[in-house]
Formats: sequence, C-alpha cells, structure tokens
Amino acid sequence: MPKKTEDLDPRAVAVVDAAIAEIESDRDRQAFLFFLIAAAAAKVMSLQKP
Repeated sequence: MPKKTEDLDPRAVAVVDAAIAEIESDRDRQAFLFFLIAAAAAKVMSLQKP
C-alpha cells in the first residue's frame, strides 16, 4: 500500500484535493463530501498495484 502521496495516481490525488477544497468552502455539504472522499479513497486504494 502506498505510504506517500507521490506513490498515488496524480489524477486521484487531484480529485481528493478538489473535494477537500470544496468541503472547506461549503460547510453545509461537509458530511456528503466527506462520504465522497471516503468512497474515492477506497476506490483509489483498490486500483493501486501491489
């Protein structure tokens, strides 16, 4: 499993970074966006090569 951001697909990192920025700008949708980040992180980990 990757230990550093550099080991991840840069596109996936960009998506998560954008979602985090969205959370910081819109507190009303924080819980929903947190769920999306968790789902995206699970998907990224499932796509990583061993």
